[in-house]
Amino acid sequence: MQIINQLISADWIKFVPFNNLGLADRIFANNLSYVTMQMSPGVGNNVGIGFSIAVLAVCALLMITTMFDSFNKRDIV
Repeated sequence: MQIINQLISADWIKFVPFNNLGLADRIFANNLSYVTMQMSPGVGNNVGIGFSIAVLAVCALLMITTMFDSFNKRDIV
């Protein structure tokens, strides 16, 4: 059980894109949604909006680059 707690409270968890998708909950602080009620207090609540947008932008850039490269490899020229 202690190993699971250490993995959940690790610093790498803030770089997971799915933890940064709740931007509306961070922008509108009074909005109580299902996502904010389910999140534990220590996981993902200590990052700012700018950090979340940066993580999502990097992930989107990596996905677009991968899709473009894969399309070019399969394109018949």
